[in-house]
Amino acid sequence: MDLMTEAQEELRQERAKHYFKKYGPYVAIIIALLLVVVGGKQAWHAYNHHQDVKNTTALLNASDSLEDLLVLSQNIHAPQGVMAGLIAFTRMDETQQKTDGLQLLNDLYTNKKNPSLWRDYAGLLYVRHTLATQGHDADTEALLSVLDNITKDADSAFYSAAVIEHASITGILNNDTKNALNMLQSIENKELPVHLTNKRDDLILYFNSLDKAS
Repeated sequence: MDLMTEAQEELRQERAKHYFKKYGPYVAIIIALLLVVVGGKQAWHAYNHHQDVKNTTALLNASDSLEDLLVLSQNIHAPQGVMAGLIAFTRMDETQQKTDGLQLLNDLYTNKKNPSLWRDYAGLLYVRHTLATQGHDADTEALLSVLDNITKDADSAFYSAAVIEHASITGILNNDTKNALNMLQSIENKELPVHLTNKRDDLILYFNSLDKAS
């Protein structure tokens, strides 16, 4: 190694010592933070898995008792808690469904501690069962408000179903076929499950026939 190369090497070493002395503590802090974040994520995943197993076990243990299912739906704010409430609803007789059952579905929907996806589903079921039991006596403004909240998120798994229900209420109960058709046509090219496709297409044909007759 010649003198020039040796001098350059010493200079690099001195600079490295200088930078390490100046920035070394910050580098150590960053590394420590990264380790905490990675460890924290692993711990969080492990915790979530443990909770998921615990909640699923609780749901299975409660599945034979309507009372236990109702308690679970109030105390577990996770998919299993909402599922417990939905199962409880199916266990109720027709009279119970018309009163306590509708209140249960509404509670599952309005409880913001529950996962949004499952809240949307509970809200959609609340609208459908309210219409089935109350018909033209239903508070359409309140039901449309529920559907409006669901359709605010175009990525919701229940977006199209909520649009169809909204159009049905708007066109049939509120006699606003123009807006109902606009809603249905906004999802006319979407690939939907067969039952939703049939309902959408039937409503479009029905509302179009009304417009032509008027």
